[in-house]
Amino acid sequence: LSGIACTTAPAMAENLNLKDGRHWITVASSQDKDQAIGIARLYGKDARVVSSLSGWFGVALGPVKDKSLAAFVKRWEGWPEIPKDAVFSNGAKYTGTVWQPDLSVLEAAEFSPGKPATVSHDGYAVTATLAKDDNGQIATLEGTHGADSLFQLSTPKDEYGDYGNTLRLMPLDPETPAPEAILTQNTGGAHCCVATWFASETDPGKWQLLDSNMLDGEGYWLEDVDGDGSYELMSVDNAFLYAFDSYAGSIGPLVISQLRGEEIEPVAKDDVWRARKQQELAGLEYFATLEPDNWKANGFLAAWVAVKIQLGEGEEAWAKMLKSYDKASDFGPQICTSGETVENCPVENLKAVPFPEALASFLEENHYLPVPHG
Repeated sequence: LSGIACTTAPAMAENLNLKDGRHWITVASSQDKDQAIGIARLYGKDARVVSSLSGWFGVALGPVKDKSLAAFVKRWEGWPEIPKDAVFSNGAKYTGTVWQPDLSVLEAAEFSPGKPATVSHDGYAVTATLAKDDNGQIATLEGTHGADSLFQLSTPKDEYGDYGNTLRLMPLDPETPAPEAILTQNTGGAHCCVATWFASETDPGKWQLLDSNMLDGEGYWLEDVDGDGSYELMSVDNAFLYAFDSYAGSIGPLVISQLRGEEIEPVAKDDVWRARKQQELAGLEYFATLEPDNWKANGFLAAWVAVKIQLGEGEEAWAKMLKSYDKASDFGPQICTSGETVENCPVENLKAVPFPEALASFLEENHYLPVPHG
């Protein structure tokens, strides 16, 4: 359930009443703005949250040129699915847009061996080159401002795939005068992984190439969570992947980090953080309304319980999990009933640790506290 770069925008005075044959597809509505935003984030760049004359917030896709809701649903290939109670509307009762995705990227480009890429903004430019041989590859970044050379920084030599070499400019640390250059490389493989480096002016005149966590999937995405013009680093907690279900059945809670100086650190758990986590929870629960079997899926329940704990609602979530989890699943931690290590245990002596017990230990190890009891 990861997302694109998004931020909460102020209400925009605009006329959403379409009179040119186009329509809005309203997939959900809520009296809670964060709940509506959480649902809208799932639908990506074409979704927005609108206010209405009733005081409710609608999650609207479009505008679209389809002649009917059925025609739109037939051609829809996105995720999530369009719910059966979606509304086909000309927007006559919509009063304004209160949130929509922030798709801003200062500059972005891909590069490969023999094909360097340059990104620039406001006189500041960074060029990425890639040198590759049988033993791996090295990416080098050269930064300039006008005629002045700022830095030349290289990654350690390592093996990566032939795709996923990207360079972006985005402001991450509010204390740095220039936007950070973000370099990503992909290891290849079915699910893993993306390595990310940040070229940042950590002290006046001192540039460093800062390494970060190796992350599954597409790595970090960016959101200006607090609206200060500097972007936070968004990811999912990779510890949850394969922990209690297959990769496809695993969901990781959202991790919100920030670049400050030479460190990537978690953001403070303030009201802004809480609002973003409420949006995450709304997205998870909406997903479960579309696919109710999630309430029986241990991979989903693990993430849902973890997010509820973060919001101070862990006991309530734990009680629901105990009533609905998949007791037949053998995916997850195991013990050896004959005393050997799990690695050396005869197959017939391997026994799955009951999900509630395994989840409690996992949550404690990964600092989702306090772990509920029940």
